Amino acid sequence: MPRRNAPGIAQSARKPAGPRPVTAMRGEAEPLDLSGVTRWVGPMLRIVQVRTFQNYYASDVGTSPGVLSSLTLIRDNPGIRHGVLADAMVVQRPNMTKLVGYLARNGLILRRASSEDGRSIALYITAKGLRLLERTDGPNECHEARITAALTGSERAELLRLLGKLASDLIDQPSWTKKG
Repeated sequence: MPRRNAPGIAQSARKPAGPRPVTAMRGEAEPLDLSGVTRWVGPMLRIVQVRTFQNYYASDVGTSPGVLSSLTLIRDNPGIRHGVLADAMVVQRPNMTKLVGYLARNGLILRRASSEDGRSIALYITAKGLRLLERTDGPNECHEARITAALTGSERAELLRLLGKLASDLIDQPSWTKKG
């Protein structure tokens, strides 16, 4: 019988020692072997991302990941421009416009003309936005602990370092280019 690591993910007992293969359930009895995709970073990031978001919403952190990330970036970068925020979050500008509008309408941020360029808008977090971030700290910490429970503290730090390194490197690469 496979050992369940997390909902929908199981460990097959037939595999040799070494890195554990990732499997998913094909129903109740038969595990689906996903070890073929474990050699590729992209599919593994996708699986982890989906499971992370499922866990996030089940955790009832109190706001969406987009709102949490936006407010955090605006808090940490007062006066950030809308386009810079969209680029940092890898969000299309029309979608960021909707999110920024939502944040402003709900009193979580202020939009002001930039002191550097009067044509652009600078974003600032409000006291209400700061209070929302404070309220989400505890639930978000619990969520983070659950999704990284299989890691030691140093492994979690290393994962964050490596993800940061990948993100920094990928920022400089053109997106969606065809090789040919």
